[in-house]
Amino acid sequence: MYITDKVAQIAYTFPAPWNYTATNVVLPNGDYDPWHSLSSYVNNGTRHQISLLTHGMAHTQSKEKI
Repeated sequence: MYITDKVAQIAYTFPAPWNYTATNVVLPNGDYDPWHSLSSYVNNGTRHQISLLTHGMAHTQSKEKI
């Protein structure tokens, strides 16, 4: 329950990132990262926001081979 409680606490403190307004960014996510569900998966061509989910990787791994 500790992880579930912490995810709920983070989600409450930092609301859903659907209104993320940064421009010219790539948001890499690995599906092995336990926090990837809190990331934004919204792609916005106008703001040049690209969100990627890489299977079998975590946020600490090199993504240069992708």
